[in-house]
Amino acid sequence: MVYVLLKMLPFALGTIAPTMIGLIVLFLAGTGGLVKSFSFIFGKFIVYVIWGLLCLNLADIISSFSSAKNTSVTVIFFFIFGLLLLILAVRSFFTEDDPDTPPPRFMTILDDIGPFKSFGLGIAISIMQPRFILLVLAGASIIADADLPTTESFITILALALLMVWAMFIPIVIFMIMGEHRTNSIKSMREWLVSNQRMVNSLVMFFFGILMIILGLSHIF
Repeated sequence: MVYVLLKMLPFALGTIAPTMIGLIVLFLAGTGGLVKSFSFIFGKFIVYVIWGLLCLNLADIISSFSSAKNTSVTVIFFFIFGLLLLILAVRSFFTEDDPDTPPPRFMTILDDIGPFKSFGLGIAISIMQPRFILLVLAGASIIADADLPTTESFITILALALLMVWAMFIPIVIFMIMGEHRTNSIKSMREWLVSNQRMVNSLVMFFFGILMIILGLSHIF
């Protein structure tokens, strides 16, 4: 299990999404920001746990019909995910639209929603984020390839889901430790994210697209 966790650890960089961090910043700037932020993150976490379990079962089913067993499944997964991530990277670099960005109507209701609705918002946004969906699929294929016991597989799925949301805790930590300077810090972070989100998203997705393809090739050679 430790080997699987270490193999998935690079995913932590692939889940850095300026748009999602920016949403947490917006929550923190309003009333009850901490509670709303944790509710939002927990909603996303739950989706990734469920999606990871479904993908793990799907990978097990496919591998049972594969003559080359799990290796072939993993290679196919990594190649497909790598190519899709490269496509998303090019799209993000040459267009103004971020594929991980929620519809504008979500942005206009952040100040008016409570913790329960922010939890639901986290669920809704998670369903429409291709990069994160691909990363969960890739992580599930790694877990399936390791053929772990049921309990260890579930623990690694929880760890995978945590890797999907860890970056959103960054503004929360800053908010909690900055004290009276938190307002300026959050404002500066928001401005930097707005100015650089397209470049950050493009670089992250390009890097992980290449990484997925390399991992696929490593299973062949």
